[in-house]
Amino acid sequence: VGNSLEVIEAMDVLQGKEKNTNLVNLCIDLASEMVSMGLEISLEEAKEKVLNSILDGSSYQKFLELVKYQKGDISKIKVSNKTIDIKAPCSGKLVGIDALEVGKLSLALGAGKENIDDKIDYTVGVKLQKLVGETVNKNDVLATLYYNKTVPKYDISKIFTIQ
Repeated sequence: VGNSLEVIEAMDVLQGKEKNTNLVNLCIDLASEMVSMGLEISLEEAKEKVLNSILDGSSYQKFLELVKYQKGDISKIKVSNKTIDIKAPCSGKLVGIDALEVGKLSLALGAGKENIDDKIDYTVGVKLQKLVGETVNKNDVLATLYYNKTVPKYDISKIFTIQ
């Protein structure tokens, strides 16, 4: 959750670097639905086209084309080199991640604006390291915070629910 982190993750999906995650599966399903409707082909055929476009690199090349058309420069995408890990306070099953609390934490790091005059820090944010349903051990890294200023106070129990 954060500007550069999200763009990098999208690029990883398009390049096939990220596999079999909730995000990848959702992207493939949504893209398959759009291709199916747009080309008037079956969902199965569409999914094959989508998967092939990731494998052959054409989906990533299209992304680069769109960035260039909008005068963007992916070489300028950076994340802060200052990080801190949020670690599991206990062992158990991760049964919940509060998206609103993650968003608030990302905002507090500077990834968004609370006021109209605030400056956005595109290099900060929160990278979740575990998924709901996973078993975690005490001190496993649940998330990594990317920051430049100070790390805001947060209540881990409001963000992660481990049972």
